[in-house]
Amino acid sequence: MIWSKEQCDKLGLSELAYQFGSYIRRQAACEEEVVAWSAACLSEVISQGKRCLNYQQLSLMIDPTQWAIHSDQHWQQQLHNSKLVSDGETVTPLVLTSSGELYLYRQWQQWQYLHHYWQQRLALQSLPDPIKAQASFAAWASSVTGTDWQKVAVIMALMQPRCVISGGPGTGKTTITMWLLKFIQQQYPDWRIALATPTGKAAMRLQSVLKPSQQITVKTLHRLLKITVQHPQGRYNRGHPLPLELLIIDEASMIDNQLMTTIFQSLSSHTRLILLGDGHQLAAIETGGFFAELSNKKMQFSASFCQQFTLLTGQVIESNDHQNAAAIAKCDNIVTLQHNYRFQTMSTTGELAVLVQQGQAEQVISYLNTLPNHWLKQETMEATLAKVIALYQPFFEALANQESAEYCLALLEKYRVLCAIKQGQYGTVAINNWLQQQLPQQSDASS
Repeated sequence: MIWSKEQCDKLGLSELAYQFGSYIRRQAACEEEVVAWSAACLSEVISQGKRCLNYQQLSLMIDPTQWAIHSDQHWQQQLHNSKLVSDGETVTPLVLTSSGELYLYRQWQQWQYLHHYWQQRLALQSLPDPIKAQASFAAWASSVTGTDWQKVAVIMALMQPRCVISGGPGTGKTTITMWLLKFIQQQYPDWRIALATPTGKAAMRLQSVLKPSQQITVKTLHRLLKITVQHPQGRYNRGHPLPLELLIIDEASMIDNQLMTTIFQSLSSHTRLILLGDGHQLAAIETGGFFAELSNKKMQFSASFCQQFTLLTGQVIESNDHQNAAAIAKCDNIVTLQHNYRFQTMSTTGELAVLVQQGQAEQVISYLNTLPNHWLKQETMEATLAKVIALYQPFFEALANQESAEYCLALLEKYRVLCAIKQGQYGTVAINNWLQQQLPQQSDASS
């Protein structure tokens, strides 16, 4: 396949992908076209939030057989023959890993740094006052039969310098944050603690559940790190780290790799870090996936951690480190919450969520077809939006009656219009535009 703008347009590649592929092609001189096409496809998947390109993704975008490439191994060999591709040991525009993933050099460097940083100082640390902690865990009432994963998460966060706590909606991440703050302030009363989120909305939600006595203000990450247009990397770095003993970040799945790198570089060697989020939800807008990769790893517990867990809670959890030094080094830093307090796993929502998380598209459609009609009711756009307006009618009436701002906002917050896509008839842009047009009309009608 000959490299051209027309071919890129036919394949649906963006202008940016075409320009980057053209740049690589010029640098490659008389080398095979496969390098330029691979670079263009890499640019395209990066614009979609992915960090790298593999052969399977490439095959879905273009047909590699047009260069007589019929396998992943052959594709990698063609790339390795190029002076513009390396394994990362030398600086080249593109990096191809041993697992067949093609990166931009800078993003490969970031990914390496993130993994290296996370593995540093992973070692269990004892609590200053385990007797007090034991009494507090005894006072923590739980309705869960079997392993209480919330308690597992709290103990791991108390003892490990770095910790990932992952779970879907309703698994108790906010509850864990509340209990964790209580234990931290009990065990380490002099610690400087910060809570942060990627967005202002998430910060407001978390702030609303904190007790005034905890005296903690939840900040956005940009505000915490003092990231501005003039200082895109923030005001903190290795030489001038954040003055904290503990940083807790909620909704961490939304953090892209660049921001995660900035966070890591802003922490001192003694600052602990706890990441909470849902690896299956709220992916980063820019190139990301670090939290999702960590949270999707298998949970591993060392014998030492299991002993401490039993000592503090009276419950038993099995070790799976096999007494292997390499395995122990990867233990005790990831907890996936198993119990859902909002809905049962075998409920309609629970079963559907499991199928979606597993990527079982055909099973999802089949399952939806077995549900009552209101799940799949076909309506016109006008009929659907009329129902939306009916839900917001009390809000419009409150505006017309000039009720207090607090009362109006409370009515507005009662419902949310969630869209699965941004563009299109049912996308956020179209729905928001329509609602903005309806706002003055409904206000006039209510007055």
